[in-house]
Amino acid sequence: MKKKVIWLVPALCILVSGIFACVMKERYTDRYVKVCVASHQLAQRTLIREEDLEEISVPKRMVNEDILSDKEDLIGKYVKLSCQIPKGSFFYKGALESEIPDLAGTLLMKDQVSYDIYVNEVRINAGSLQCGMYADVYLTVDDRQKPLSDVLIRNCRIIGIYDGSGKQILPYDRESRIQILSVALEKGDVTVFNTALHMGEITILPSSDPYQTGTRSKLNLDCVVYPFPE
Repeated sequence: MKKKVIWLVPALCILVSGIFACVMKERYTDRYVKVCVASHQLAQRTLIREEDLEEISVPKRMVNEDILSDKEDLIGKYVKLSCQIPKGSFFYKGALESEIPDLAGTLLMKDQVSYDIYVNEVRINAGSLQCGMYADVYLTVDDRQKPLSDVLIRNCRIIGIYDGSGKQILPYDRESRIQILSVALEKGDVTVFNTALHMGEITILPSSDPYQTGTRSKLNLDCVVYPFPE
């Protein structure tokens, strides 16, 4: 009899522990949900990417209909003007937007302008260029002896990509056709670019370091086709 009791006690303990674990797991799963929060502080006009998100579990009562919790609903959206999202904070619908009409202007440095390049007027591989990259502008002109070609303007930052109706094409959009490329140009180089369009063929290619930061566009004064002939 004593042996049976000794055997039953640990068995009952294991059974009770298992039941308790199942109950607690069910309660935890029912009361907690997974949500995405900011992995670091996000400033206004920030394009939200996967690395900006961190997934955590929180009590279900803390999440309401004003909070976006899924990655699919967050990636590709922008933090609104005058808003910032601190590290570890929820993403509220009112602080985000899908499109920013004036985004290109916010990416300009002092004495720069937004210059629109129509892809049907230049040679460009649209699939190789993305918003935020730096690109070089090449000019090729016909000479009596042989064509001359050289870099005319270096490191033009791409600040916007648009379709034929002027609607911004977001990074994850693989279906829309690029028609307009907006780049940041120095004010004094706008006339140079306009003249180059009439002089020869313009080609836009990624720069040697397309993802550098803090660089301004620069006219290549040693270009073999510049200064332009009168």
